[in-house]
Amino acid sequence: MKKLLFIAILLFVSVVGLFALDGIVTWTWYENDPDVEFYRYQVDGEEDGRWIVVDRNVNEVSLTLDVSVLHTLYLQQSYDGIIWSPSSATDSEIYTESEEPEPAEPEEQPEETSEPETPAEQPATDEEVAAATVIEDEIDVPTVEVEEYKPLVYLDLGIGYMDSIPDSAAPKTIGFNASYFRTFFKAGIFDIGVKGNVGIYTSKHLFYKPSQMQLQAYLNAQALATTVVGNCDVWGAIGPDMGFTFINGNSVKAGMAIEIGLRYHRYKNFSIGFVVSDHYYLVPTTKMANRLELRAFLSRAF
Repeated sequence: MKKLLFIAILLFVSVVGLFALDGIVTWTWYENDPDVEFYRYQVDGEEDGRWIVVDRNVNEVSLTLDVSVLHTLYLQQSYDGIIWSPSSATDSEIYTESEEPEPAEPEEQPEETSEPETPAEQPATDEEVAAATVIEDEIDVPTVEVEEYKPLVYLDLGIGYMDSIPDSAAPKTIGFNASYFRTFFKAGIFDIGVKGNVGIYTSKHLFYKPSQMQLQAYLNAQALATTVVGNCDVWGAIGPDMGFTFINGNSVKAGMAIEIGLRYHRYKNFSIGFVVSDHYYLVPTTKMANRLELRAFLSRAF
């Protein structure tokens, strides 16, 4: 954010109360950074909860205040409405009843004239005059450095074990899996993003009874929230899941997958991790299934 031209205009109306002199005070400011989207202001303080936020199309505020005392307008600006610049401030001038305009000089009377005499102009009273003072100040608004969000992007390749729970008769499988992991923004201590997983598993019959071998695969997309704990990323994710069975029985199932994972950062761009995932298939309802998956992986950061 660049240098901000800030103008305070004090318009004193001629309304005098018993204990205060009320007037309309107008503050005006000008855009100094085209990326600024919001302003917020507060008079005589910088208390949380009392800021008034306006958008970039507003550059003026007028308030009725006691102009016999000093007032300070605090102004801040923001790119996103969340992170605000330090305050810029400008003071109003003090106006009192004693600062009355001097009466006008009476007009000189002609020495001799046949025309009626022109009465002298009467001095103005407090109730007939308003005073206006314009103050122009250039105020430096400290630059707010808004750090651009850097997403977390990983490609994971691993091996896993998957078993149908609690169906002990279902095949126990081992296989390979791959995952794509990306975050988009930060919410508190969490980075929020998406994760896609694909895996293919085979039963133990592959090694001694190939004719009875069966392949199982899945594909899912999940929303995730991850946070940093020491040298590790810890995340949770949930989303829709499709399960497939090939060879010695073909089927397609649909349901939900939920997982908890941990990624340990041993090197700058490479890490290792572990995931526990549950695939719960609800469709078709006649063949609902629950598959528990444990997997370990190597991860590459981008």
